[in-house]
Amino acid sequence: MMPNKTASWLALLACLHLPNLATANDVDKALGGECTKCDLRYEDFSRNNLEGVDLSGAYLFSSNLTWSNFREGDFVSAVLTHARMEWSDFDEADFSKSNLEDAAMFRASFRNANMRLVKADRANLSNSVLSNTNFLTASLVGASFIAAEARDVNMRNTDLRDTDFTNADLHGADFQGAVLRRSVLSGTQLDSTSFTGADMKATKLEYTQIKYTNFRNARLVDASFKGSVLDAVNFTGADLSGADFTGARFHNVIFTDANLCDAILPSGQKGPCGKAFYLDEKKPEAHQMTPPPQFDTQPMPGATPSNPPAMPMPPAWPSGGPL
Repeated sequence: MMPNKTASWLALLACLHLPNLATANDVDKALGGECTKCDLRYEDFSRNNLEGVDLSGAYLFSSNLTWSNFREGDFVSAVLTHARMEWSDFDEADFSKSNLEDAAMFRASFRNANMRLVKADRANLSNSVLSNTNFLTASLVGASFIAAEARDVNMRNTDLRDTDFTNADLHGADFQGAVLRRSVLSGTQLDSTSFTGADMKATKLEYTQIKYTNFRNARLVDASFKGSVLDAVNFTGADLSGADFTGARFHNVIFTDANLCDAILPSGQKGPCGKAFYLDEKKPEAHQMTPPPQFDTQPMPGATPSNPPAMPMPPAWPSGGPL
């Protein structure tokens, strides 16, 4: 009986160790350049050159991917929650449909990476390089982009609620249709940036240089522009009700059909409700809201379509002519 019991125990122990052996094999596969749908949780891939690696569908929960080269890597549909990815090169990598929730991605490079449909809520991308990265329809709720370089990034229709972009470079970024409620964009570089149709309720854009930026039809209810400088900015059709422009400065700002009801203007004056008003830039020190000029539409006496009124002659030049 004893030999049989010993054999049974050995068989049981072998079964218990099989997952570990499989994981070791998966690690070898990954280091070899391909391991799709592998279980790689908690594994350490730091300080490796894995350019072009295929880890699509892999389970990389809390794995260490720091200080490594993953250029052009395939992470499609991979699970990278709580993964450590800082100081690594992910340029042109494909993360579409992957899960990056709570991942540490700061000071990493993601130039031209594909992040379409990723779920990266609460991910930390501070100080990362994200130029031309595609976040189309991604979920980035509560994520951090502090001081990130995100020039020409695609954030169309992305969920960015409670996201922090403080001091980020967003030159040429596209946020059309994105949701940025309660997000912070103070101190960012907004130049040729588009927020067309974006939901930016209670968003902070304080002490920011905003230039050549489009907020057409954006929802900016209760947004704060305190101390910001707005140059060649388009608010056509935007809802700015309750917005705060205290200490802001305007130059060539368009408010056509915008709703400024109860907005706080730079002068401290409240925006009008139910009337069409425009900013009088002839008073830059006050930026008072003034009614649009009224033009006399009544025809001149005796004027008819066939007998138009005579136009007055310009005054003669003083003796000596013009300078």
